[in-house]
Amino acid sequence: MEKKRFFRDLGHSSWQGISGIIGVLALVLGIVTYFFPSEDKQSSSPSASPTATLSAPADRKQEASPPPTENSTAPTPNTSPTDPVPSAEPVTSEPVTPEPVYLDDLEQVEGYLVTASHTIDGHEYSRSVSQEIGSSYMCGDIDPAVAGFNLGRKYKKLHVVAGLSDDTTSNVRGRFKVLGDGKLLKSATALLGEPKQMTVDVSGVLRLKLVASTQVCQYGDWGSVVWGDPVLTAE
Repeated sequence: MEKKRFFRDLGHSSWQGISGIIGVLALVLGIVTYFFPSEDKQSSSPSASPTATLSAPADRKQEASPPPTENSTAPTPNTSPTDPVPSAEPVTSEPVTPEPVYLDDLEQVEGYLVTASHTIDGHEYSRSVSQEIGSSYMCGDIDPAVAGFNLGRKYKKLHVVAGLSDDTTSNVRGRFKVLGDGKLLKSATALLGEPKQMTVDVSGVLRLKLVASTQVCQYGDWGSVVWGDPVLTAE
């Protein structure tokens, strides 16, 4: 009886000792596991799953942008300029200054003078207008040679050499008049070998008229009264 109690107490004490050792080992294992987690636990922790964290915004973006349907309308881009376009400045055209023009380039609208080349005091004037003297024709101021031109009020000056052609008889005297719209603008008298350089103001003139005649001529005199290279300028 005593032996049975001894062995029972001994087994009970041994079991208590084993239980204590198991408890100590469990405590140590829990501490080690807490401070030194295994690789499986580290891979299953929330901080070790970057893929799931990075893919979340992509999932939300797809949910926020549903695919277009047949009835959906694409947004119209704003094509209006951000800055106002400056308006074009008005183009102002300056008045065109006419080029110098010879009278023989203009049409005679009144009377008649011949366009020809003449030599006056040894100088040739190839763009001249003139009238021949024949017999008693053009002697005196009766029946002068007249030519009228339309200037259109475009010009300011008339430049011309007024004289007698070098083949004119020596006793002839030429008389020259420039008229603008019926008013005498300038006159001159020329002898053989003594032409007159004339510069006439024709500003605002519409109708220019050249009048030429001879004085102190005799029967049988001949030659030409010449407006040598008359040219109009706008200055």
